[in-house]
Amino acid sequence: MKNIFKTLAIVALGFFATSCVSADVDNVQLVDGDGVVNFTVSAPHTTSRAIADGKKATDLVCVVYDKDWNYLTTIDDCDFDGSSLKTTVTIRLVNKKEYNFIFWADVPGNSHYTKAFGTTPGENVPAPTVTVNYGTDANDESRDAFFGTHNLIVDGTMNEDVKL
Repeated sequence: MKNIFKTLAIVALGFFATSCVSADVDNVQLVDGDGVVNFTVSAPHTTSRAIADGKKATDLVCVVYDKDWNYLTTIDDCDFDGSSLKTTVTIRLVNKKEYNFIFWADVPGNSHYTKAFGTTPGENVPAPTVTVNYGTDANDESRDAFFGTHNLIVDGTMNEDVKL
């Protein structure tokens, strides 16, 4: 019976509001038991003649796990604007619960990376992985990719910075 309630709670998380916004969420009305996390995600700016500027890696994914790395949901409709490599991801979560997050940005349509972050709510993913298949070409900007991880306990409305 406990597993049924755990599964229902995880599935319910998928129905919580998630979005990518550029506005602050300090004035969002919270329902009892809810918290809102406003992640400001930015990719590094690389400016060197030896490497590209990274501005083609505009496809951003946020993967949400509980504290034990059980997969909860993926938010994949968030993109960088290409010039600033910065965006805001807003997620409504259960207050006072601990979560782990993976943020991954790469070039749209990128075939160099195979990601295994989890696909079934409640699935334990003890080692999310990315497999790389570069081939033989060097300095190909289609290979640009950045990632970051974050862990937190939700406490009402929160603003968090994530640097990839």
